[in-house]
Amino acid sequence: MYKEYLNTISVFDKNGSVVPFGWSKEPVFFFNKINRSASMLRSKETDTYCIMNSHLFLSVSIANLGLYGAIGIVIIDFDSFRLGSKTVKKMFPFVKIRMPESSLSGDVAYNDSQIGVKFSKAGPKRYLKCEFLNFDNNKNLYFNIEIDENKVQSMNIAVPFEHSKTSYFTKRFMPQMKASGIVRFGGNEYNLDKEPTSAFLDWTRISVPNKFQYHQLIAEGMIKKSKITLHFSGGISGETEGIENCLFADGKMIKLGPVKAKGHTKDIRSTWSFQDKEGNIYIEFVPSTKGGGSLNTKSDKKTIIYGNIYGHIIDEKGKINKIDGFDSILINSTI
Repeated sequence: MYKEYLNTISVFDKNGSVVPFGWSKEPVFFFNKINRSASMLRSKETDTYCIMNSHLFLSVSIANLGLYGAIGIVIIDFDSFRLGSKTVKKMFPFVKIRMPESSLSGDVAYNDSQIGVKFSKAGPKRYLKCEFLNFDNNKNLYFNIEIDENKVQSMNIAVPFEHSKTSYFTKRFMPQMKASGIVRFGGNEYNLDKEPTSAFLDWTRISVPNKFQYHQLIAEGMIKKSKITLHFSGGISGETEGIENCLFADGKMIKLGPVKAKGHTKDIRSTWSFQDKEGNIYIEFVPSTKGGGSLNTKSDKKTIIYGNIYGHIIDEKGKINKIDGFDSILINSTI
């Protein structure tokens, strides 16, 4: 069973086996990949940022997936119900896409004749820059975004696989950062400074023994005067059930236990439910039908669906916190 870690610990021992099995509110898991025994071709490294406010959702990923590298970008305009999406793949990316070994520091970038994209970090600030020609339907995409980490906590995990000593799953999920800057898509410009805009980081490093159907729900909204972010995920193994589940309230993380997810991964219009055994958590994800259709897209091996969640969470004091229409993203992946 997994546990909470409080102090820095290396993910791999000198033989390449995963040492810790657990979670932390701080990035204590040192990804010393020089010691990993997994094949470079089976190892997957992905940095994903999501930017969201009442008008816009933007997701941008840079990944080294072993045999190929991928740059995946999704943009959704909530006012016009327009969506743009494209994934660019490059074979044998080891030279052109060098991923940082830590979520705390390090830059990553990719450039060719069509796209230039860069993630960087300096102190408590993160920077995203991109110019993408003919991004979607002959429309160009540009963004220059500054992210303030805002002293928030994060969900950090390290997972071994009992029957495969070369396999591992380590991740950092960091929400409730503040984003500012400019996004331009086609003839539209989105000024992120004009309203509160949230940024999320998903920093993942994995090498799994088999293919898994992995799901991830990210939702954000307000309960009274507190900003709340929910994160549920699952599908890796029974031993890891609930290891990533958490709630953030004004930057502070509250660990949640296992929840049972029900939904149809192949049906983009399916309502999903998330419920724990005690009945303290009941959440329904409902895909958005604004404009008469579902707002979804595919990006590499992911299906991303925008919607809203409804339900309740009962806290440890017995207080019922009602959740009514939080903006949400459901991601179904094959990993």
